[in-house]
Amino acid sequence: MQDLGAGSDKEPCRKNACTAPPSARQIIVWSVLAVIKVIHFTTLVPELHNF
Repeated sequence: MQDLGAGSDKEPCRKNACTAPPSARQIIVWSVLAVIKVIHFTTLVPELHNF
């Protein structure tokens, strides 16, 4: 029988990407998405008025 305490140094399983704590990659991706949204709504959307 395996020792149950042997694997206790591993990180706990995450159910999905929204569970805490976020990884560094998640923070980077959310930041990039926020920048893309700001650029889109400040440059591209106002130009739709000209069509």
